[in-house]
Amino acid sequence: MPLFDPTPYHPNASKLDEAAARIAASLGPRARSVFEYVRRCGPLGATCAEAEIACNLRNQQCSPRFVELAAAGLIVDSGKKRSTQTGRRAVVYVVRGTKLARGRR
Repeated sequence: MPLFDPTPYHPNASKLDEAAARIAASLGPRARSVFEYVRRCGPLGATCAEAEIACNLRNQQCSPRFVELAAAGLIVDSGKKRSTQTGRRAVVYVVRGTKLARGRR
């Protein structure tokens, strides 16, 4: 169990959580899992490779969920990239409307 809540503070967090819950309810189980993970990552965002590990999904299961969520406008490319375990640079996605964090590339 973590010593602190990694979710960043937001003054409208309860409203955002309610909106996220409504959105997540309309998604399939894998898309919901990926969306919730990206949402919990907040302004640092997540790559598909990170979501695969966190959500216990294979690339073939996770990558289409990122495409689906991005096409629906629920997640967006943050403009940042991070290295995966294989050293490749991967796009970092955030939930639409998330104020981006500085650093951690």
